[in-house]
Amino acid sequence: MLVEPVKGSLKAGHSYRFRLRVAGAVSVQVITGGKWKKLVQNGEEWGGDVVTATGNSTVVAKFNTSTQFTSLLEYTVR
Repeated sequence: MLVEPVKGSLKAGHSYRFRLRVAGAVSVQVITGGKWKKLVQNGEEWGGDVVTATGNSTVVAKFNTSTQFTSLLEYTVR
């Protein structure tokens, strides 16, 4: 479940707090500008501050049953 940011379009170069609830995830990260930013787990909630780059920012997660990350959602960054 997405807590924040709730808008699908973000501004490049701005810092945003990402917070999501991802049951069963062992890692949740945000990919922006080709860089991966690990979010910190607190129970089932994952969060962290990410400075966005122009293009798309994608939230991905890895679960116990997989060695690969799965895309959860994507933001447009302008």
